[in-house]
Amino acid sequence: MRCLPLLAAVLSLSQPTTLAVVTVPDVVGQDYAGAKATLGADVTLWVSLGPEDVPSSVPCTATALRARPGPDVSEATGQHTLDVSLTNTSRSICVLDGYPVVRMLDAQGHRLDFKYSHRGDQMTTNAKPSPVYLAPKGHAWVRLNKYRCDIASTDTASTVILALPHHGGNVSMTKSQYPIFDYCQEPASLTVAVSPFEPLEALLSARGRLRSVEAASTLKLRARWR
Repeated sequence: MRCLPLLAAVLSLSQPTTLAVVTVPDVVGQDYAGAKATLGADVTLWVSLGPEDVPSSVPCTATALRARPGPDVSEATGQHTLDVSLTNTSRSICVLDGYPVVRMLDAQGHRLDFKYSHRGDQMTTNAKPSPVYLAPKGHAWVRLNKYRCDIASTDTASTVILALPHHGGNVSMTKSQYPIFDYCQEPASLTVAVSPFEPLEALLSARGRLRSVEAASTLKLRARWR
């Protein structure tokens, strides 16, 4: 078992923070904090969940964040999944809590009339939001997922715009070629599942729901994941 410390945010805080030890057996080959899981090994991820309130932290704004596409996702049949990484480029701790308001534009800048859901789906967690505290250069993640157009698509998303909570402005990102977010009038393809902000990409998955939690000490929780 290998521990991958993600402690930048913890070291930046002026009071103790709650940690979780998250055992995720199905992250083989994925890169976390510069280290890759090896075949057949469980990986223990140390995740800063933050205290209920971090002194001096402010809501993240668009001027403090950079959005980039995450790595390719192993998708279920028919699913098109996009993970977005948000990096704090400022010199201060900021916090993201809740969901972004999502818009998608085609290559001509026209808005695509998707419906957006926070209920989760087979690729996306339906976990309730909790604050994600970003130290300078820290990351948060958001997942967008939809079902493909089975008959014929009429357009394709080229730009993703995320409106931040607390009137934080818009973060935009030019989407890479894949995954294809095709647009059509087929009902099953019109809904995009949107995750809450999460501190790790592994927590975006529908499989990343807490199964049980046991107290390991006053400052740590051990979380067992499906």
